[in-house]
Amino acid sequence: MELWIEEGNPWAAKQKVDVVISSSQTNQQDCSTTSQLLNDLVLPKGDLELHHIFERTSIERGQKQLDLGRSYSSRPQANQIQIDDSDLVAWGSNGIHMPDDSTMRTHTFEQAIQCFDYFQGAAAGAASALENGGYVWRATTVDTAQGSEWNMSWVDTDEQAGWVKFNLTGAPSETTCEYWERASLNDPAAHNREAIPSTLNISGMEERLSDGALFGQLSGPDRFFTADGAYQADVRVGYLVVVPGGELNSILSSLASDADGAVSIDMSRSWDGNDGWTNQLNLLADANEGRLLGWSHIQQPQ
Repeated sequence: MELWIEEGNPWAAKQKVDVVISSSQTNQQDCSTTSQLLNDLVLPKGDLELHHIFERTSIERGQKQLDLGRSYSSRPQANQIQIDDSDLVAWGSNGIHMPDDSTMRTHTFEQAIQCFDYFQGAAAGAASALENGGYVWRATTVDTAQGSEWNMSWVDTDEQAGWVKFNLTGAPSETTCEYWERASLNDPAAHNREAIPSTLNISGMEERLSDGALFGQLSGPDRFFTADGAYQADVRVGYLVVVPGGELNSILSSLASDADGAVSIDMSRSWDGNDGWTNQLNLLADANEGRLLGWSHIQQPQ
């Protein structure tokens, strides 16, 4: 960044700003852990360079004094973003999955988890793990014309782990729960219930993120939510539990202490526009504090 002032004119100034956004780990060494994580999640491979020159040639002073003590309609209040501790749920001690209770999607996690009762031997390992102290540490869902698609990654008390993909088309039953595929993870995953922090329900996070007064930049035709607070088509919603000892410890220093875990909410959406561009939208939020960590909208030629 460079700043220079024109000689003889104290009001004429220019500022040059060079910005480089890169998916390369080498170029991210000076970034915070959270910034590196967001880059890995939302940036495509490659580099993006931006060069700006801001110039001021004159200044005109106004006559009206600014009253800094006066409130105005778009000004956020001190406690507007802060969440109430009473809204947090301590589900880590015995919960199978992060509480959902959503009214914005066709099915909730509470409904989808019932499908394991109908998969019989197809997902016996996952069902046994969840019945004996295991939990779902990573999961995603998206509503489609054929139902709601689910991908749930589980971990057992002995840190054996795997995932199951399936589709749900109505109230959970043998005919509406459609098993697709499963697999075991080659590497064990960390199991640590004591490190899972209290969180908002997924529904609570959805209500916050879709609130135009709090996060207006997330609503619109090319965003996650409509002006009425509903999901745009094909938004994939998921959560991630990270505890000490796992492969994703890189985010713990930014979201929690070394001894605690973290739970994040992520949303994504992709579509082809009529203007010849492919759009990719991504979001990451902290479910323990209700914080929006970051979001991105990337366009590429079709």
